[in-house]
Amino acid sequence: CFKAATLMIWAAGVSRILMRVGKNLTDFNEATEEMVASPASVYKHFAKNFQKNAKTIDEIRVNSNDRHLVSYLYHKKMISGTDCTKLFANYKTRCECAHPTDITLSPNDVIAIFDNIYGLVFSNPSLK
Repeated sequence: CFKAATLMIWAAGVSRILMRVGKNLTDFNEATEEMVASPASVYKHFAKNFQKNAKTIDEIRVNSNDRHLVSYLYHKKMISGTDCTKLFANYKTRCECAHPTDITLSPNDVIAIFDNIYGLVFSNPSLK
């Protein structure tokens, strides 16, 4: 149940980010081009694979990596570099929970992920 809880809170957070992105796809595409051209240290290793020129939110939903969405928040200064690193760590845990691994989570692990996503995504005034 801890793995499932981690997956659900992550999915809810990504859904909130996608709602924000869907309000202005042009801004998302422009920010993506900027990130690919001059990637910051927190996302420089995978920025070259970011989806560019999305025409619909469904294209982003299907083709974008969640790291791309978190990087967008950082690039647009909706979260700090430290917050970005926290969310990347939460994403890594989410991936471990979604695939057959030997990960074991405690209630406190899940609460920490929930707290990060709640504080950085759901309580973020830029994502309302």
